[in-house]
Amino acid sequence: MKYINATYAARLKAQEEFECNNCGNCCTQCAPIDITLEDLQRLAAHFGKSLKTTAKRHCKPNPYTGRGLVIKQDRPCKFYDSKNKKCKIYESRPEVCRKHPFLSSEPEWSNSFMVPLHCKSACEIHKKMIERGEI
Repeated sequence: MKYINATYAARLKAQEEFECNNCGNCCTQCAPIDITLEDLQRLAAHFGKSLKTTAKRHCKPNPYTGRGLVIKQDRPCKFYDSKNKKCKIYESRPEVCRKHPFLSSEPEWSNSFMVPLHCKSACEIHKKMIERGEI
């Protein structure tokens, strides 16, 4: 059995309750957008290109850590369609996007409960959880 601390359990619950209102703030304000090997494989399959070509075209080294890859253009994300307010690669989007807003900011073992202030829906859930005494 896997141990889950109370904070991570609360973040899991918040993520389950989360309903995106398609404001686009996460796609226009969050950076960097980390890319894992699995993300790169999904993107390569999405575009029908090799891993190398996909990485070269859409990624760059993380400028903050010097390790790993991030999306080349992240403010706004190069895959964000601002006219229609949606992700152009939604089914192939990176894991960090899939876990936003509650699970992408802190590792499982962290006792932090980060709430991205740019996300109105996340702030509303956080407020409800406080009112219910869950956090």
